[in-house]
Amino acid sequence: MTATLSHPLFTQSVTRAKAAAQAAGALELNPRWLLVGLHMLLSESAPDPASPLASKASAIAAAVAGCAVPAQPDLAAAAAIKMPVDAELRAILAKRNASLDELIDALLAAAPARAPRQTDPLFDAVLARAGAAAVAVGEQSVSAELFALAAWAAYLDGDFRDRPGLSVHMAANARNLEALLSARGLQCAHFAAGTAAAVKLADDLEKELAQSDDVPALLLALNLGSTVGARILEQRVTAVHEAGHAVVAFLLQPQVPVAQVSIVGMDGSAGRMTPDFSAPYLNTADSRALFFEITCILLAGAIAQQIAYGADSMDDGAISDFSKATQKVWIWVAKLGLDAEFGPLCLDALTDISGARSGWLFDRAQQRVQDILKDCAARTRALLEENWHHVQAVADALVERKVLDTDELMTLLLDKGLAHWPGVRQVRSLPEQREVRFAEAAGVQATLEGPVRYTAGDAIVTGAGGELWPIARVVFDQAYEPVSPGSAGENGLYLKRPRQALALQLRESRNVVLSGTRGVLSGAAGDWIVDYGNGDLAVVAGDRFTVYYEFL
Repeated sequence: MTATLSHPLFTQSVTRAKAAAQAAGALELNPRWLLVGLHMLLSESAPDPASPLASKASAIAAAVAGCAVPAQPDLAAAAAIKMPVDAELRAILAKRNASLDELIDALLAAAPARAPRQTDPLFDAVLARAGAAAVAVGEQSVSAELFALAAWAAYLDGDFRDRPGLSVHMAANARNLEALLSARGLQCAHFAAGTAAAVKLADDLEKELAQSDDVPALLLALNLGSTVGARILEQRVTAVHEAGHAVVAFLLQPQVPVAQVSIVGMDGSAGRMTPDFSAPYLNTADSRALFFEITCILLAGAIAQQIAYGADSMDDGAISDFSKATQKVWIWVAKLGLDAEFGPLCLDALTDISGARSGWLFDRAQQRVQDILKDCAARTRALLEENWHHVQAVADALVERKVLDTDELMTLLLDKGLAHWPGVRQVRSLPEQREVRFAEAAGVQATLEGPVRYTAGDAIVTGAGGELWPIARVVFDQAYEPVSPGSAGENGLYLKRPRQALALQLRESRNVVLSGTRGVLSGAAGDWIVDYGNGDLAVVAGDRFTVYYEFL
């Protein structure tokens, strides 16, 4: 080893260079990191005027401007580190420089001083806005996120009018920046012009700007913040996608609990809706209804994305769902013979017999698959649009919590009433006499719309067509009065008092979950959901609705 490489200042600088490089995540030493080590020595104490460092201090400081320097490095640990040396530094050290002074000159030649960041009045104006916002929200420095949002506010105020290139870039990033603004809970008013604050750039942003030689500081800072917004927007898109799956699964298959909905990335997937695959309903014989439900659920994620973000909002998750839906319908049509129009025909059998894998029957099967997928997509879209408030509620909860379990999801999906639904109408129940008996024990009553659980003392009402339905006792006493000479609480004739309610006619089939876990009612297209305002909903068949209600 030469005298230069064994010089105490050199060995001390190498230890500090390793500490700085490791803290920054560097994998090897280069000339600039060795200069950082020398700079750390200079900052620890004033150099001896006779030291080779004394005359080089300014040049070294300029060369390492913007490099990350650890505040309290663990020098003992750094000394034990064996860190590789890059080819450029290896070549400098191999020259056996005659003195430390010559070695520093070689390092400076290999790592020249960085050009200072050019001043940009627009950058300074945006920074002033961001600094004021940082003070307002209690942050100690301006992050890339705050800077990008300040730039967005400045753009909306017209500050970019003389910068056409940046203006186009701002407009192209509008969705990302609006998503970031919403996620941070801020408004453009937080970034008002004409306010300034002595708040510095965050260390990570300062480092990025210092290390970028090619991209203007304003554009780089904007891109860093906008990237965060893009990730937030991507997460929101995933949340809407998974919420679409969950809502349609809830509406079409209440017999199958949704075990979990998640937007936590795993195994290459950004999110997932996981049904309870052990549910008895999924272990019954295949049926056309089951295939229809599963296909609609598979399509629901991508269609929810399209409703929220436009027809061209597609991603890998949508491709996977479309593939699974296509396979499901092909089995439905070409293997199980469940499509009445195509017929009870299994194309695999024809292939086994004749070896044929194409022909007019295969073409016809493919056409039926396309038609059925279009029909399922149209019905899924109608369900989602009719229940969009549910999709939004689930998506919001996913963005906030990342994962929802069965109970959390059900709490979001239970309807509280029809007041805010589009197309709802005011109706009044007609006065009708009904035969009523009171349950002596708890049980389950089969109704035209589905089984409903009741408790002892609840009323079992007989309709005009002989149909039965249970009514909770407290609700019954408010809606019915005994016909003389009967008395309240006794079996017999009761008169239904006229009551105002809200009603909504279903465009597509769906299920309604009753409060208190009393049951699930199934409504078909044309049936009506009725809301008396007591926190519970009922389903009335379309052909019976005008028997029981009149429109107001």
